[in-house]
Amino acid sequence: SYEELNSLLGCANPEETPGYLGARFQWLQWPACPLSEDYTYMDVVFRSTPGVSGLVLLLLLLLIAHTGKAKQRKANFDRFWYLHNFALVLWPLLLFVHGSNGWVGVGFPLVAFTAAVPCLLYSLDRLGRVTRYWMFSCGKLQILEAVVRPGPGGARKGSLTYLRVSRPRFLWRYRCGEYAFMCLPGYSAFQWHPFTICSGPEDETVDFLIANVGDWTDALTERCTEALTTHTLPQIALDGPYMAPVQSAMSQKVLVAVGAGVGITPFLSLLSTITSAYELHGGRGVPLKEAHFYWMTRSADELLFGRSL
Repeated sequence: SYEELNSLLGCANPEETPGYLGARFQWLQWPACPLSEDYTYMDVVFRSTPGVSGLVLLLLLLLIAHTGKAKQRKANFDRFWYLHNFALVLWPLLLFVHGSNGWVGVGFPLVAFTAAVPCLLYSLDRLGRVTRYWMFSCGKLQILEAVVRPGPGGARKGSLTYLRVSRPRFLWRYRCGEYAFMCLPGYSAFQWHPFTICSGPEDETVDFLIANVGDWTDALTERCTEALTTHTLPQIALDGPYMAPVQSAMSQKVLVAVGAGVGITPFLSLLSTITSAYELHGGRGVPLKEAHFYWMTRSADELLFGRSL
């Protein structure tokens, strides 16, 4: 009966519930609390704010899991990307609605206590990305040089693209081994993909070595190849740089670095940093005494291509 259900609901017994805040969101109250009629299990699921919002949360979670599978991402990356970004906004809002009736807990949506700080920090990070994109990156960064090593049989698939990009003048502090997100507005203004920076902090440009393994990288390779006839390299935007494990390499006395294929990129940055440290500063303040680099490639072409970098 509804009397028995009311005895279990915090909103129906605020004085008897320890720490109950009693916040009321009347526009989200469905049904009104305390209950005035009997509710079955199906009624609670389909005729209440907690029930309906819970179903929507479950549906959203299933969609995230489905589109996040490797096969689905490869089939339609845009669907994966936009759904996950949409879910980042919708998920905490639905959790707030889910707890707005105060049936259990402290009478206020618990997501406000558990997720407020992470959501704020993430929002600040995204705001920083938008700031860099619109104020400092979009239209002001240029690809100064692009070198494409074709894939097997001269195809774009499996190719390597080496980019030298003009260094951002603002909001850019770089250490060796870090990575940055890259956007290709001509292909998709909202897709950002991470790539390790292979240049050093002392270099005048920001360099990337990118393998063609998907639709986005294929579009980048295609536009760089077309520049041979159009004489116009594609416009890009950068976001970063972000920390990576290779940053601590310079603090060691002996370094052994092993890279496979395009995985050599963080070590190219490290090589540039080591070279600059000894050529410009005589190695002062650098604990590193020995460095051994090993690069494994599938073909001699990659090795010959990498030697020019």
